[in-house]
Amino acid sequence: MASDRVRLEAFPMIGGVPSSQPKVALAPFIADCPGVITLGVRPTLAAYRSEELALLRRAVKVYFPTRRFLGLFEAVAKPIFPSAASYHYQQSPILQQQLFRYLSWPAPPARIYFGERQKRRIMADFRLPVEVLGTVGGTGPAVCVETPSALERLVSGPGPVLIRQWRPWRKVVRCLAVDFVILGFQLGTGPGLWEPLTLDRQLMEPLEKSQVLINTAGLDDIVLKWGYDHGSWFCLGLGRPPRIFATRSERLDRHRWISRRIEQGRL
Repeated sequence: MASDRVRLEAFPMIGGVPSSQPKVALAPFIADCPGVITLGVRPTLAAYRSEELALLRRAVKVYFPTRRFLGLFEAVAKPIFPSAASYHYQQSPILQQQLFRYLSWPAPPARIYFGERQKRRIMADFRLPVEVLGTVGGTGPAVCVETPSALERLVSGPGPVLIRQWRPWRKVVRCLAVDFVILGFQLGTGPGLWEPLTLDRQLMEPLEKSQVLINTAGLDDIVLKWGYDHGSWFCLGLGRPPRIFATRSERLDRHRWISRRIEQGRL
């Protein structure tokens, strides 16, 4: 819904809620959701009209504010979805490792290295192969490194890096959690390939631990990845959830699921 073609005063009531407390979205993921006014993502706040800024100030909640405006809404304590924690931890393996360490969470051995002096110690602390998980704000997958020269190339540069001991997991699964509800599990079958899984007794441990983590850290829109080996589950990381997440029972459209949740007054 392009805001420059919409008369905002045409919304005296929005989904049964007075327009004095509208529900507003920035990113257009739920533009078809009744009761939500989508403004779109602009380069800066100055690109929004005064009426649109007034809507944002009055909004009972802002949906999908994007990382661009996340800090603003955090500063003024505006309710948002996804949560600030979800945005922060989706993309930063560094923050994830700090969270796991603080909670004494079941995760593979890993360490953060800052600066060239610390990075020269990697080979003394770990045996090859290792995984390089990137820097703050990094969004790429973990890279398995088998030679010292490849490791040196990947970790060079000013930013911190997270190194994790590589391990041949017997099973890798991931689960999708939205609005603190775990919606399904998938089994990793290859790089970037996932197949739906039926929830069984073997998945109860990652299911229960995932629920504890999302509740504790306030992660309301996230994918959690787990590895299984020698009778134990380890959390491998958190990620940005896809729009489509196939389960055994359905091809779940995350955006539509969120829209239904909003229509029901639950989100």
